[in-house]
Amino acid sequence: MLTIDGNAALAIVRKRRQLIVGFLSLLALCPLLRGSDESHTSRFPDHASISISAADLQGDHSWVRLIDFAISPDDTRMVFEFVAGDAGDTAAIWVAQYEIATKKVIGQIKLSDTKAPDFGFEANYHLMIQYIPDGSGIIVQSPEGVYHVDSVGQGLLRALSYPLPPDFSTSGPADRLFSISANAGRLAVLVGQAFDPPKLGSIYVYATDTEQEVSHWRSVWRIQSLAVSPDGKELLETVSDSSDTGDILLLDSQTGKVLRAFRSGFGAEQSARIKSVFIDSDHFVVVPDGSIDAKGHYLGTALKIFDVRSGEFTRELTYAKWGPGGEVWVSSKDSTIATIDLWMSRVHRQFNLSESGPRKANIIFFHADRPAAPCVFGPVPESREHPIQSGFIRFSPDLQLIGIFENGRATVYTTASCTDHG
Repeated sequence: MLTIDGNAALAIVRKRRQLIVGFLSLLALCPLLRGSDESHTSRFPDHASISISAADLQGDHSWVRLIDFAISPDDTRMVFEFVAGDAGDTAAIWVAQYEIATKKVIGQIKLSDTKAPDFGFEANYHLMIQYIPDGSGIIVQSPEGVYHVDSVGQGLLRALSYPLPPDFSTSGPADRLFSISANAGRLAVLVGQAFDPPKLGSIYVYATDTEQEVSHWRSVWRIQSLAVSPDGKELLETVSDSSDTGDILLLDSQTGKVLRAFRSGFGAEQSARIKSVFIDSDHFVVVPDGSIDAKGHYLGTALKIFDVRSGEFTRELTYAKWGPGGEVWVSSKDSTIATIDLWMSRVHRQFNLSESGPRKANIIFFHADRPAAPCVFGPVPESREHPIQSGFIRFSPDLQLIGIFENGRATVYTTASCTDHG
C-alpha cells in the first residue's frame, strides 16, 4: 500500500496512480495476432468466497489496519499483513492466516514492533506479502525489513528476517520491490531506491529457504518492476531511464551483468511505467500503464510477448477498447494471462480535469497456447462507500481466485467462468 518535502512528493505519486488506475484508486493475450475483437463476457459471482475486514483481525488490539494480503498456491488459505496498535504509540506488524472454506484464523504471528507509519498505501504499487510458490512459507515486507514466515501444515511457525543492508530503511514506499522464482529457490529485493530525493538502489539476491545472501550489485537504472526467472538464474527489470539500451533488461542473477536488452515501445522514455513478467523460462510478457500523449492517445495499446533467447518481439496482442492499467498476472499452472481493463474515451483521457477514473473496470483473461477468444470478467465490484483507503487486486497464483481490496476489506471471488478450461 516523507516530507518536496516528502508529503508533496507522495501526493504527486498518489495523484498519478489515481489517474492511471481509476475507480479503485490503485489500480490481449490470445495466441492470435493483433486485431481480433472476439471475446466473451462473464460477470463476477453474486457471492464472495470470503470477505475479511480489519474488524475481523482486531482481537484485543485497540486498532488494526490491513496492509496487504495474498492467496495460497492451493487456493485454500489467505494470509494478511496488518499493523495493530494498543494504548499510546505502541504498535506492531502482524501476519494472520485464514482458511477460506471455514473463514477461521489458523495461525497468527508477530513480525516486529513499529512506529506505525502510514504505509498502508504501498500495496497499491507493489506486493507486500506473497506465498512462496511451493506453499512452504510466506515472504513479508514491511518498513522494518523482509521476513520469511514458515507455513507448515496450517500454522505459522517462525519469522526470520533477511540480512538487508542499512539503506533498506531509506527505500521509497513505492520502490520496495521483491520477486520470488517459480522454483522457490531465489528471492530478489530492491533496496534503497527512492523518489524524493531521487536515489538509485541495489539488488540483493537470497536463497529463499536459508535467508543467505547469494549476490548483490548497485543498479545504474531506476527500476520500475522486477521479476526473477522460473529457475532463479536471471532477473527481468523494467527501467525508466535507459533510452540508450532499452527499457527492459535481462540480467544474470549471480553478477548483475546485463545479458540482453529489449525495447517495449510503450513510452518509458516519456516517464510511462511498464511491467514485465516471465511466462516461462524462454518468454515474458510486458504491459503498459495508462499514460497518454498530448492528443489523448495511449502510449501503449497492447500486451507484447518477447522471446528471451532470441531477443525478438514475437507477438502484439490486444482487445478492442482496452485501457491499459500497468498490471499483468501469469498463471502458475497454464498459459492463462490476466490484465486489467480501465478503458476511457480519448476525450475523457485528454480533458479529464477532475482526474476521475473509468466508469467501470474489467479483468481480461487470455490464453497463450490455444486459439481461444479472450474472456472479459467484470465489471469489478465497486463499493458505493466513500473510499477510506486506496484499493488493489490480488490473484491466487493459478488465477482461479481474485481478491479485491477496497475500503479496508479484502473480498475474494472465484474466476472459474473465465479460467476453468475443463
